[in-house]
Amino acid sequence: MREIKFRAWHPGHPVDGPNRKGKILPWGQFNLEAYFRGGTLMQYTGLKDKNGVEIYEGDVLAVTGALHGTVVWEDATASFKLDSGGDHLLTANTGEVIGNIYENPELLTKP
Repeated sequence: MREIKFRAWHPGHPVDGPNRKGKILPWGQFNLEAYFRGGTLMQYTGLKDKNGVEIYEGDVLAVTGALHGTVVWEDATASFKLDSGGDHLLTANTGEVIGNIYENPELLTKP
C-alpha cells in the first residue's frame, strides 16, 4: 500500500520573506484555509526518482538527454504519467526531479 501524502504551493506564503513569490510546503505545515484562497495541492505519486527524491504531481523530471517532462495525473488511466510530448509511463527510478512547475516555470519551455 502506498503512502498518501500531499504538498502545497501557495504563491503568497511569507515563509522566505516578502521578496519570495511562493513556497512549496509539506502538507503538515500548510494552512488548509490558504489553499482555498489561491493555493494548489500536489499529490505524492508513491514513487521516488533515481536519487531517492519523492516524486509529486507538478514535478519536472529529466529522463534521458534532453528529454524532460512534467508529472501529471491522467484520469483516463487513473495513473500518474510523464507529460513530455509523448506518452511516458511514470515508474520508480524514472529520471531525476529537477524542479517543479511553480518554482521553475523556465523548465517548461523547450530548448
